[in-house]
Amino acid sequence: MSKTSFALSKNTSGKPLVNIDERSVARKFIQPSLSRRFFLINFSKFLLFCLIPVLILGSLSIFITERYIAEGIESDNEQTLNQYSDFLQIIVGEMDSLSLSFDQDPKITMMLKRLLTKSSLTYNEWEAFFYLKNVIDVPANSKPYVHSIYIYYDNPMRRFLSTREGLTDMETFFDRSWLETTENQKNDGEMKTAVRNIKEFDIKNTSYSVITVSKPFAANKGRIVINFTPDYFKKSFNTLRKFQDQTILITDAEGNPIMHSDFSTYMNTATMDYLSQVAVSRRNTTVAFEEDGPHSYIEKGQHITIKPIPRLGWYLITTVPNTSMYGPVRTLTLVTILLSICCVLISTLLAVWMTRKNYRQVNSIISALNSADLKHPIVGSGKRVRDLYELIIHNILESFLQQRYLKIQLSEKKYREEVLELRALQSQMNPHFLSNTLHSIYWKSVELTRSPNAVSGMIERLADMLEYAVRTTEELVTLEEELLYCRDYINIQRMCHPTRLEVIWESTEGFEAYKVLKLSLQPIIENSIQYGLEEGDVDDLRIKVRFRSDSSCLKVTVLDNGPGILPERLADIESRLTAEEEPAAHVGLTNTFRRLGLKYGSNSQLRIISKPGVGTAVTLFFPQ
Repeated sequence: MSKTSFALSKNTSGKPLVNIDERSVARKFIQPSLSRRFFLINFSKFLLFCLIPVLILGSLSIFITERYIAEGIESDNEQTLNQYSDFLQIIVGEMDSLSLSFDQDPKITMMLKRLLTKSSLTYNEWEAFFYLKNVIDVPANSKPYVHSIYIYYDNPMRRFLSTREGLTDMETFFDRSWLETTENQKNDGEMKTAVRNIKEFDIKNTSYSVITVSKPFAANKGRIVINFTPDYFKKSFNTLRKFQDQTILITDAEGNPIMHSDFSTYMNTATMDYLSQVAVSRRNTTVAFEEDGPHSYIEKGQHITIKPIPRLGWYLITTVPNTSMYGPVRTLTLVTILLSICCVLISTLLAVWMTRKNYRQVNSIISALNSADLKHPIVGSGKRVRDLYELIIHNILESFLQQRYLKIQLSEKKYREEVLELRALQSQMNPHFLSNTLHSIYWKSVELTRSPNAVSGMIERLADMLEYAVRTTEELVTLEEELLYCRDYINIQRMCHPTRLEVIWESTEGFEAYKVLKLSLQPIIENSIQYGLEEGDVDDLRIKVRFRSDSSCLKVTVLDNGPGILPERLADIESRLTAEEEPAAHVGLTNTFRRLGLKYGSNSQLRIISKPGVGTAVTLFFPQ
C-alpha cells in the first residue's frame, strides 16, 4: 500500500486501510467502520423522507377515524336505548291501565273483596267474577310478552284472581312465591320488579324465568302483579344490536340484572355484574343521571351507555367493547405499521445501494493515489469531472500529493527526536544523588576508623545500582528487578540516616512479573528522602510503597509523612512537568514523567497528592 493512500485512509477513518491492491473480498469493503458510517448517513436520509409522511398521514387518519367512530357509536347507542325505552313503557301502560280499573274504581275494589272472601258465590257474584277476569285476560292474551296477571286483595283464605286458573288460592296454585316478593312494597305508586323462576308442571327441567312487576292498590291492601316473559325481550335485543358482541342489559335500582341479550359468547357473569353496578354508582354520583337522557362512559375497555326508566326503576344499559368499536382503527394502525416496515426496507435497500456507490468512489480515489505514487497513469484524469468525488480526486492530487513527502519527512524526524530523547533520558544519572552518595561515603569512612564494613557495603550497593543502570538498554523491566535496585538505594540511605528512615514495602505477590519503566521508582523515593529528611527537617521519615492492579494497569504509590507541599507549589510542580524547557529543579520527577509519556503515551499518568504537615503521595501508572 502506498504512503499516500495509507495517510489518506488513516486520516479519514482513524485506522489504516487494508491493502487495496489485493484481489480479495476485502477490496469491496475496505474499511467496515467507514461502510457503516456511509450506510447510517444514507439510511437516515432515505428513512426521514419516507417514514415521516407515512407516520403523519397514518396518525391523522387513525385520530380522525377514532373520533368519528366514537361519536357515531355514542349516537347509535343513545338512539337504540331511546327506542327500547319507548318499548318498555308498554309495561308501564299495562300496569297503569289495570291500576285505573282496580284502584280508582271503588265498586270494582269492593266486588273483588267479596269474591275473595266468600266461600260460595251467587249468580251476580259469578257475573262480577267473569267481568273482572275478562279485564285481566284481555292484556294477558293479547300481549305475547305477558305470561300471567294476578289480582290480590288481603283475605284470610289467601285467595287471588289469576289469568291462568281464575279464582284460586296460594295452597293449590303452582306459583306461590310471587306474594312474598311483594309483601313489603310501599304504597307510593311505584312499581316493584323481581326476577323469579316458576315451575308450572311437576316435570323435571320445566321451570322457566319470569319478570314480576307489582303495584299496590287500595291503601296497600291489594296487589296488581304482571308476569312478563323475558325471552320475548331478548329476541328484540338481538334485532337492536349494531355489533355482534354488543350487550344490552336491564337492571333494577339495586343493580340486579333483570334481562339481557345473549352475552354468553362474549361476556362472562363477572363482567355483567360489574356493568350492573355501574348503573348504581353512576346514579349515586351523578346528579344529571336522574334525567331521562342517556349517559355514556368509558369503563374498563367498554363503551357504556345508560338510560334510566323512572316508573319501573330500571336501568337500560348497552355496552360495546372498544376492540369491536375500533376495528377500522386497528386496520388503519396495521396498514400504517406495514407501510412503515416497507419504508424501512426500501430505505435499507436504497442505503445499501448508495453506500456501495459511495464506497466505490472512495476506492477509486485511493486507487488514483496509489497510481500517482507508483508513477502510473491516473485512470480517468483526462475525463470531464462528472460528480463531487471526481472533483475531490483532482483537488487531492493537486494539493495532497505535493505535500506528502514533506509530511512524511517531518513525521520521521519527529519520531527520531522522540527516540533520541528517550535514550538520553534513560542514560541520565542524577548528579545530585551521586554527589550526596559520595559525600556520605566520605564522611562514613572518616567515622569508621579503619573498619571497612559499612563503607564497603555502601560501595558494593552503589556498584550494583550503576551496573543495573548501564548493563541493559531495555526500557521495560519486571517489577521485581526494579524493586531490587530501589532496595539497594534504600540501604545506602539507611546507612546515612540509621535511626531516622523507615521504609515499608507492601506485598508484591502476583505483581512480580508486571512490566514497569526502568529507573522510574528510585527518583520518587529519592524525592521523599531529600525533601523529608534533608530539607524538611523531619525527625523520623516513614515511607510506604503500595502496589495495586486496576484492570490492565499496575499502580505503584509512594507515600511519606514528610512536610508536604503547599497547594501553590504543587501547582507549580505540575506545570513544570508539562513544560517544554529543561527543568531547573525536580529533575528526577520531570524525567520520570516525560519517560512515561514517551513510552505509554496518553495512557500513562503520574499523580501527586499532598497535604502540608501530613505528607505526600505519588502514584505511577504502568499500563500492561
